[in-house]
Amino acid sequence: MAQTRFCWTGGRQASTIMNLHMLFDLVGKLVPSIKHFKLKLAPGLVMCYCRVLFCVLFVLITLPRNRPVIRSDAASFVIEIAFSLSQSLLYTSCIMQYQDNFTNRRMQTYVIY
Repeated sequence: MAQTRFCWTGGRQASTIMNLHMLFDLVGKLVPSIKHFKLKLAPGLVMCYCRVLFCVLFVLITLPRNRPVIRSDAASFVIEIAFSLSQSLLYTSCIMQYQDNFTNRRMQTYVIY
């Protein structure tokens, strides 16, 4: 039942990954609005450092073109979910925590929404 990326036809894999990214980007933006949620410094730093790891993992998923190092679709989906969730969670949490530092009110509303 496990398929490799070479079994995908057309744009199905690209559209699936894009939909996963958009869905978990939305989840990451909604989580900081939960009343009891507040991102602490240590998990925030871990998410920042994981961004470097995600860059390396994305390269391993795509290169070399004929035989990538990470060939599992499930692994690429999990990496994409973790990437998009951490990206939006970290971004939204920082903006919500430090929104008073914005001097331009228009920029503040643009960044939050």
